[in-house]
Amino acid sequence: MEHISFALIIASLVAAYLGYQYLKSRTMQHRLDILHQERLAALEKEIPLPELPLDPPPVPKGPDQDVLSIMGVVFSSLAAGGMITLYLILPAEYHFIWVTP
Repeated sequence: MEHISFALIIASLVAAYLGYQYLKSRTMQHRLDILHQERLAALEKEIPLPELPLDPPPVPKGPDQDVLSIMGVVFSSLAAGGMITLYLILPAEYHFIWVTP
């Protein structure tokens, strides 16, 4: 029974990836169709058009200033949650190891 559930998870991940790639290719095809229609209309009107790149060059971004504070909050929450869980799960005789009264 474990193998069937594992296979379903893998199949759903593959299907999601293929669906994403399909939608991405449809979007690109739609952009190319619009570009082709614009160029045909410009040729009929004899307007010269420069060659356009399919994808504009990426704009370099600086480092995000909020990443360190978000990571601090996440790691502190994980540490506090782990300590509370251990306090509730472990017997009382082991509390002196990591919790001081």
